[in-house]
Amino acid sequence: MTPPVAVTGLGVVSPFGAGVKAYWDGLAAGTCAIRPATLIETEGFRCRLAAEVPDGVGGSVRRSRADRFALAAAREALDDAGVGRRERAEAALVVGAVGGGMLEAEAWYWERHRRPTRAPAVLRSTFPSSHAEALGSVLGLGGPRETCVAACSSGAAALALAADLVADGVAPLALAGGVDALTRICFMGFNALKLLDPDPCRPFDRARRGMSIGEG
Repeated sequence: MTPPVAVTGLGVVSPFGAGVKAYWDGLAAGTCAIRPATLIETEGFRCRLAAEVPDGVGGSVRRSRADRFALAAAREALDDAGVGRRERAEAALVVGAVGGGMLEAEAWYWERHRRPTRAPAVLRSTFPSSHAEALGSVLGLGGPRETCVAACSSGAAALALAADLVADGVAPLALAGGVDALTRICFMGFNALKLLDPDPCRPFDRARRGMSIGEG
């Protein structure tokens, strides 16, 4: 029989802001967090909307946008679960990311064409596993570190893998979730495929016309 596995803490950074309360309050109020995009140039695109995380998420500017999201949500989840530094030493970490390292790769590409330079240290942050490495190092998570890249189900896959690691006795506890920052490649790609709704998405409406993308 598979031993029971429980979720003991939650953490969220979403287009409603930082924190589980902000997320729940936004959902309960029926608030739409899909707004005109400000992080990327949208002129000429069918869709100009995105669910962007508002300003106010803390963290070092030396960290990537996605890493700052992940660290804020992870710290909230660990605090909510009452996990101290000693317990973290054995904790597994599983991160789901659709475009892990993509934002960093974009930044390097644009900078390289603007001002040719030798490959900078930022290239080490372009791998899909970069978010897990940043989280594990900063938070002192000493167990296995895994990255799930499975398109839109990456975050859900991370939760499932983390549960398996705990149930199989690989680690006594695990931190798991998904993270992505809005990127030009993602926004332009889905626009090119004509999959984005020019208006905020409405998946359960008979007149639905596509999806909306976001970050968090």
